[in-house]
Amino acid sequence: NDWDFTLKGRIRQANRMKAFADFEKANGRWVICDFVAPTENAREAFGAEYIIWLDTIKKGRVVSSKLDQLNNFDDLPFDVNSLSKSKEFEETNNWFEKPKNINKQITHFLSDIEITKLAEEMLDV
Repeated sequence: NDWDFTLKGRIRQANRMKAFADFEKANGRWVICDFVAPTENAREAFGAEYIIWLDTIKKGRVVSSKLDQLNNFDDLPFDVNSLSKSKEFEETNNWFEKPKNINKQITHFLSDIEITKLAEEMLDV
């Protein structure tokens, strides 16, 4: 329940995600993490081996189709309707730094076939 979207909070989240990922990797499991890291500092704190940049949202954070999906879940730790209007996401957009060292850039929402192909590409990572 640490919903801190400040720059400091984003770094803390990257470090927390890294701790979980390192634990799982040390126990022989594959790890894929998905979180917002708007600055190079946040990305460096995480230290990913392979970076996929989902460059699919030009402005804002939550598109209407995602809101529709979220509204189907019960007991979420946040209010879905206020999520898309959150000033924290506006600040995140303002802080955003284009990633410098990515392995893959995705510029559109992928079909199931494209997702399968991407997963196959990652088998050698």
